[in-house]
Amino acid sequence: MLLDIQSGLGFVLALLAALFAASYQLLVRLGADKGNTNDALIVILIVNSTLLI
Repeated sequence: MLLDIQSGLGFVLALLAALFAASYQLLVRLGADKGNTNDALIVILIVNSTLLI
């Protein structure tokens, strides 16, 4: 039972990491010509942390 919980948690963390990586790639492409990647990164960090909770 404990192993199931740990593997499920690992799966969720891996999914969140993949989501964060994809959103970071997207904002780098979007903000490369505008130069406002820091603002978008803060927004994505907030969104991902609210998804985690």
